[in-house]
Amino acid sequence: MSLYEKFQTKLKREGIAPALQAALRWMARRVRIPYDVQPYEYVQRLTERSVHRFLRSRREDIRLIIIVGAHLGHEVKSMRRRFPKAEFKLFEASPRYVEALRGRFGSDGKVQIFDCAVSDTNCELTFYETNLAGSGSLLKVGELAAQSYGMKQTETYKVQARRLDDHAAENQYADGPIDCLWIDVQGAEMGVLRSTGELLTKVRSVFVEVSAYKPLYDGGATLADITGFLGPRGFVLVGLGTDPSNGTGNALFVRPAGSAVASGAQEA
Repeated sequence: MSLYEKFQTKLKREGIAPALQAALRWMARRVRIPYDVQPYEYVQRLTERSVHRFLRSRREDIRLIIIVGAHLGHEVKSMRRRFPKAEFKLFEASPRYVEALRGRFGSDGKVQIFDCAVSDTNCELTFYETNLAGSGSLLKVGELAAQSYGMKQTETYKVQARRLDDHAAENQYADGPIDCLWIDVQGAEMGVLRSTGELLTKVRSVFVEVSAYKPLYDGGATLADITGFLGPRGFVLVGLGTDPSNGTGNALFVRPAGSAVASGAQEA
């Protein structure tokens, strides 16, 4: 019986919590990560190192990774080493980080950088920068972010936003599989997911920031929102790690090969 089949069997018999605990124990046996790593860091490192295992692929078979909200691209360097044939498409809307990102990867032929936001409309939007590095968003700072991290808005920019499906069609990467869609957009995750349209059928896995209890940003997504969107489209939650203090963290969703997409699920 495959890992996915075991997970589904345990999920049906015992529910989501025992199934996830069993899956995490399996991952811990195969990827050595220091015991004191925070749960959200664990899931991120696991994805960086071993997303190919969840996809039942060789490292050499990983060919395209899209990162929305790239910041300074810290995860790119480790993934470039792990997945030598992968190409990376990085989206970063904040003027604070675009030039630094280009300085780091501008000469790398495997990395393309796009200075725009990704959302469910092609238009100009306001981007809200904050006092914390890499925490700017298309959404305003919420109560949970202010209380948990002392976050506050510092400045605003007008930025161009693009639908991912339109961008992919215009830039010739809409036809092949997308091995991982990495979303780090500080609460604006649903806009990115809705922007994929039919392109989501080409996505094999989604790594995304989540908030289990309530949004960090005003009008932001929760874990329930994201799971409710991805589940009917054939994705399974296979990794979840959150901060015990406020329920924010990271999640990995995978669409097992051959899984069906619910009728009408691709409608925006």
